[in-house]
Amino acid sequence: MKLLQLLDERFQIQVTRADLRILLASMGHITPIIGSDEDFRIRFSCDKLDARRLSEKIGLILNSMESDTFVVVLSKHEALILVNAMSHVANGTRIYDWEFQTIVGALRIDVRSLLEQIHHLLVNSPKDLQKALE
Repeated sequence: MKLLQLLDERFQIQVTRADLRILLASMGHITPIIGSDEDFRIRFSCDKLDARRLSEKIGLILNSMESDTFVVVLSKHEALILVNAMSHVANGTRIYDWEFQTIVGALRIDVRSLLEQIHHLLVNSPKDLQKALE
């Protein structure tokens, strides 16, 4: 993942097809979670409808063209949802290492790496992120 541009409260990032698959798998893993809407909101910083919409947005981008890299614009809220979803998949659910790649479609270390990169966007100041762009 590469940060391309800061747009007010949004990030324009370049991701690979593999990155998009990780994001889609992570969102797909949390959307069927059964429980109250309030529990879901506390856990993932969004309601189930927002999670489905973000999942559909990622799916549409992934299926829109035959390319190895994609440009995606994420709001801070969408980035937070993705961080929470990937953290849940990589660290919170009980997926054994030997079956992780089969279920998620990526190695746990790759999910954690992408998680760290997107988390970096959220925790660093716009000034620091702007320096990274230069």
